[in-house]
Amino acid sequence: MNEIALRDHTPVRDPACQVLCREIQDRIDAGSCRLVDLLDEDARDDPSLSIFQAHRDGTLWTRQYVGFLEYRDTRIIISSRFDRTRHFYLRRLLENFLGEALLALDGLTGALNQGFFDQLLTASFALQVQRAWTKGPLRAYRSFPRNDSHVRGVIDVPRHIRENLGLHNGRAAYRTRAYSLDNPWNVLLLQAAAAARKRNPALIRRLEGRLPEFRAALGSLALEVPGWERPQAGQVLDRTRRRIENPVFREWEPARRTARALLARMASDPFADSGTAAVTGVFLNMDRLWELLLEDALFRGAADGDIAQNSFTALGGQMGMIIKPDFYFPSCRTVLDAKNRPAWGETFTLTKRFPTGKAEQRRQRRVRSAVRDDAYQVLTYMLALDCSAGGVVFPMSMSGQSVPAPARSYVRDGRTFWRIPVGIPEAEDYGTFCRVLREQFDALRRSDPVRELLRPDGPLGR
Repeated sequence: MNEIALRDHTPVRDPACQVLCREIQDRIDAGSCRLVDLLDEDARDDPSLSIFQAHRDGTLWTRQYVGFLEYRDTRIIISSRFDRTRHFYLRRLLENFLGEALLALDGLTGALNQGFFDQLLTASFALQVQRAWTKGPLRAYRSFPRNDSHVRGVIDVPRHIRENLGLHNGRAAYRTRAYSLDNPWNVLLLQAAAAARKRNPALIRRLEGRLPEFRAALGSLALEVPGWERPQAGQVLDRTRRRIENPVFREWEPARRTARALLARMASDPFADSGTAAVTGVFLNMDRLWELLLEDALFRGAADGDIAQNSFTALGGQMGMIIKPDFYFPSCRTVLDAKNRPAWGETFTLTKRFPTGKAEQRRQRRVRSAVRDDAYQVLTYMLALDCSAGGVVFPMSMSGQSVPAPARSYVRDGRTFWRIPVGIPEAEDYGTFCRVLREQFDALRRSDPVRELLRPDGPLGR
């Protein structure tokens, strides 16, 4: 299989690769795909992800996803633009998201491969089962055929005639309905875990050791669901297409979606007879991972407590709309958004006068076009929430140079827009990388406007 290496938020320069990537995105848009976004909070099946985007000048760029996809005889691996040979930035984001004990992330060196993302898929499945099992096992309302003398349901006359007529055995054939653990979704969970165990037994043993509820769930379900290993993987996937919509068991929906992806990937090609060339892959949304890192490393100890990803109603009445800023600090009348676009770092190099060179003119138009929608979004948040300050927080490569300090721009009526860069270092070892990145966050926590958002008695106030 041919392999192509790309990075997030970068142009696809090879002409042949551009043609292939456009074809892949067309297949995804048409719904011929089996993709998993490991951070998809809506837990959609086969989300139509926009992996590649064509710009107005005709160039094709990757977007915010890191992961791999397979199409026909080609595998494309997309890694972070901040990682060259050692994936320190991705490792730091994943440790913040997963916890460093779940996966052996210390081996994350060299080129990324499909196996690493399959391990992430397995770890996500285990975390989702662990989380859902604490709320209670997954039961479904099912109909069971019975044939005994203790009738507790509806008589099945044709089956009773077929099985009991003339025998005078005191039995009656009937059907009973009840919420049961013996249902297709639990069969799916068990088969997905078994397929992952067969592919990577050491990882499953590690996850069972670190996640006791995950281990307990697999053990209990194996006892309560007899014959779970008998159905073919394709049959199980076909029976579990329907979402889990019962509000009592909604916690199990993410596990159902991930289990389907896990079984489809690791079972013996259950879609071999589908007759279509589908795009398959597993992805991480780097925008979301960046938000989670900022929440923990930069805004921990904020005066407003729960500040992340809250929804608010704007405009009201018939024009009501829901806005969801990344970080909102009502007591300070400040709203900030996490942005991962590289163009925000380039805004520090824009000249006030219109440049003379055509290449520089094109670059500046591209940068301004790339950040314009983000700026409008934050300004909308400021207006809707009556904030006097707003801005964006974004990563940018240090590359041996000093990172600019947060820059403010005055909008009007006393409102301020902030550009807050976080330098992503280049280092020879992971310890040095984490130390320099932590120093970046500490410096920001002491500077405007971040220090005004933290508790006076927090880590920096004491």
